[in-house]
Amino acid sequence: MSGNDLHLQREKTKLAIIEFGAGTAVPTVRIFSEDLAARHYEYATLIRVNPREAFVDSDMVLNPISIEDGALSSLKKIRAHLDELEAQKK
Repeated sequence: MSGNDLHLQREKTKLAIIEFGAGTAVPTVRIFSEDLAARHYEYATLIRVNPREAFVDSDMVLNPISIEDGALSSLKKIRAHLDELEAQKK
């Protein structure tokens, strides 16, 4: 277990792993994200954004989020949502 792993456990910090556009043709990034989320199973959420291959195996990851959309479009929607939340605070 690395120092970062211990810090996350000690602080009970939630971890969001956001993956944009990682397809199955070269699965290195997908495997890394899934392994990281599985290692931090209790407090990590894997968010996979991909227009064709957004599926996340829920047996490996607790509460995965699959978004079938492109990266730029998703980032714009996230920004708009954050702006709305900020406006509600005022």
